[in-house]
Amino acid sequence: MRWSSIVSEMRGWEEINHGIDGLGFVRRRDEFPDVPGEVIADDPDIVIVALGINDNFIFESRGDEIQPQIDADFERLARELPDARIVVVEPFWYTKVRPDSVAAIIGWVRSAAEAEGFEYISGASHWLDGHPEWMADDALHPNDAGYAEIARRMEEELRALGL
Repeated sequence: MRWSSIVSEMRGWEEINHGIDGLGFVRRRDEFPDVPGEVIADDPDIVIVALGINDNFIFESRGDEIQPQIDADFERLARELPDARIVVVEPFWYTKVRPDSVAAIIGWVRSAAEAEGFEYISGASHWLDGHPEWMADDALHPNDAGYAEIARRMEEELRALGL
């Protein structure tokens, strides 16, 4: 019941989801080093990048690697998918408490998206604010109701972009 599957079904899109639990621009990339290459190999018409939340968990130890990797990933997508429509979503967040890393990563993602001319959906880090009932028992991931709300909001944003 993830949001991307709900949106794809609503729109009649074929979803190819390269999301991996815990993946970030830097986090877990040693295990999955070429996710951008996998996306590029699919030759998609539309790419929705919703990444960055998990990098907050390594910000103190590897924060200096995050911005350069965001830039490199976005430059590569722009270069190797020149005909694709690329939409970048502000990194999601899940609690009322927001460490400084959240704002830093959001800023880096937005700046890199704008530098490449990608479309950007802002505000997504607040979509679950004030709704603990939308969170799974682990208090880290949305539950089905939370994913449904994210899908609803994403659908609104995609329509506003003319998608």
